[in-house]
Amino acid sequence: AADLLGRYALAESSLREALRREPVTSPTVAARRRTALAAALERQGRYRAALGELTRAERALAGGVDDEGWPAVALRRSSVLYRRGRLRESLALAARVAGRSGTTRADRARALLRVEMCAGELALPTRDEAGREALAAFRGLRADRDLASLLGNLGVSAFEADDWRLAERRYRESRERYRRAGDVVGAAIVENNLAELLCEQGRVQEAYAVFGEARRVFRAAGLAIGVAATTSSLGRLAARAGDHVAAEELLAEAEAAFRGLGSPVYVADTLVRRAELALLAGDPATAERVAAARAAVLDADAGVWPRLVCDRYAALWQWRCGDAAGAVAALLAARDEAVGHGVVAEELLCLDALLVVAGADDVPAPERAAWRRRRDALAVHLGVVAPPPLPH
Repeated sequence: AADLLGRYALAESSLREALRREPVTSPTVAARRRTALAAALERQGRYRAALGELTRAERALAGGVDDEGWPAVALRRSSVLYRRGRLRESLALAARVAGRSGTTRADRARALLRVEMCAGELALPTRDEAGREALAAFRGLRADRDLASLLGNLGVSAFEADDWRLAERRYRESRERYRRAGDVVGAAIVENNLAELLCEQGRVQEAYAVFGEARRVFRAAGLAIGVAATTSSLGRLAARAGDHVAAEELLAEAEAAFRGLGSPVYVADTLVRRAELALLAGDPATAERVAAARAAVLDADAGVWPRLVCDRYAALWQWRCGDAAGAVAALLAARDEAVGHGVVAEELLCLDALLVVAGADDVPAPERAAWRRRRDALAVHLGVVAPPPLPH
């Protein structure tokens, strides 16, 4: 019940207490409890701890991969691997579940969804086919909550694959399905994802409204991690709006909450946002804040994009400190790495910065024109209406 209400820390403590107090004679039941505990840890951003519990769950299964409880354990591991950016491992495990004889229809649908998400991020041609199969499988289950979850995850997949217009449609469809199922917390989680997308597109006023509604629901439900996530996002919006005092208060509150929850990925994300605030506010400690954020991203295994964002902030700080040539070189390197990793949104942000930082006398006109054409094409593709502000 605590998990359904979004109270993941409470769910974790309850499951640990149950494992400690209640002897379990069935290996399948033991594995199921460990898997539920791993899910609670995953939802708090504690991925390493979640993988440890899943290893214990696997050891509890008497029949190994042939055990009836194996697909649930494998799907949870695939989910955690996905969140840690280990996409090919996640994909291989999900495909194994989907192709296993004896896998239930529901587990096969969830496995196909994970295959679609991984294939989308890896730009594999199997993405569309897996998505169609997953959607057909979930529709066949005729469960609004399951379909809402699928649509929300398809939105995440579309976002990661740089199809932001499709992501918005999927998020809105998912939100309506959650509402139809009476799951207000599920709807709020999707709203938070939608608001993050709107923020990335520069649709700030829309993002404010959606973040505010999601935060209200999270507060009412007692979902601490949801409150912290929306608080962090509102802090980022305040920083970009120039309200640096409010931004500092909100981001400090969010960071403290994430640290209290033991969520290193979310702590790292908030430190990146505090680095952006320092950059925009002209804080003399910006270089140290950016370096600390980058180190936290690497330590938490928080993904490629946040690290590239830190590299762009470091370059912009060079520019603000008067080293325009060094900043241009660093931004070009950051852009090239974004292209190499297929992070289209970061490529766009690097081009936005280059067009401001590189003076007309420093870069040949044809090269600047090429940057502008590429920048405009990416903005149209992603639906970006306004870039985030640069330091003055």
